[in-house]
Amino acid sequence: MIQAAIIGGLLALGVWLVVRGWFPAPPTLSDRLADFSEVSIHTSDQTALRSLWGRIAMAMMTTANSGDTTDVAADVAVTDGDMETHALDKLNAGVGGAVLMATVGYLFGFTRSAFGIALVLIFGFVAFYFAPDVELKRKAVTRRDEFNESLTAFVSLVAVSISGGGGVNTAMADASKLGSGRPFRILQESIEDSALHGESPWGGFDALGQKLKIVPLIELAGALSLAGTSGARVTETLKARAESARGRELADATTAAEKKSESMNIPVAAMVLGWAGFMGYPAVAGLLGI
Repeated sequence: MIQAAIIGGLLALGVWLVVRGWFPAPPTLSDRLADFSEVSIHTSDQTALRSLWGRIAMAMMTTANSGDTTDVAADVAVTDGDMETHALDKLNAGVGGAVLMATVGYLFGFTRSAFGIALVLIFGFVAFYFAPDVELKRKAVTRRDEFNESLTAFVSLVAVSISGGGGVNTAMADASKLGSGRPFRILQESIEDSALHGESPWGGFDALGQKLKIVPLIELAGALSLAGTSGARVTETLKARAESARGRELADATTAAEKKSESMNIPVAAMVLGWAGFMGYPAVAGLLGI
């Protein structure tokens, strides 16, 4: 009875840790306020324990990525996440998955030896530890696609504004304010930061593109830097980038539509084969004397 209670408790703990790892709780108001202050307002032992757990999670994530977390940092940044939070999600999912698999294996009799349980723990930890990376990568791809679409609209707006007689910097600032959504907000913040530091907007675009790993933004910054400060050359560059971006989006949409069309042929072919087999079975059975 006691053994069953312990196994049930461990199973519940594993499920809880896996759920917390995959669906973390939103940050509290105090966590948000701590981001704006160098002095943390948490001084309890629970906070110290969380900080220690966070350092362990960060160290493990750095080791798992061979010391290079640039790509992970870019994915986290483009999804408005936090590196320590992502590292904690990975560690919690790994620990929870290991406990869950070991408990299930022991409960159903798949493994009872200490060596077998250790192998299940290791396998479960590794399998569930990298599960949050898959979800992060999926979200990052979606956010980058959204950013690329907004960037195409932004470039078109800037080119139209410059053609109407506006200056390059003014046109970029105005275009960033015309759009809505997170990509336009990020572009507006980048333009404003560049203006405060006395830099060109495309310099800020290059830094932003490197941080978020958005290739079209990096290419746009490079093209604008080569065009220099000439309004005519910048306008032509922006128009060319807008046309090429629209062409690329159209090609991607066409490819995606063709893939979906091809995937729809599989169930249709299966239905036709099933219908042919159903209609032909009586004749074949009669010939074979079944």
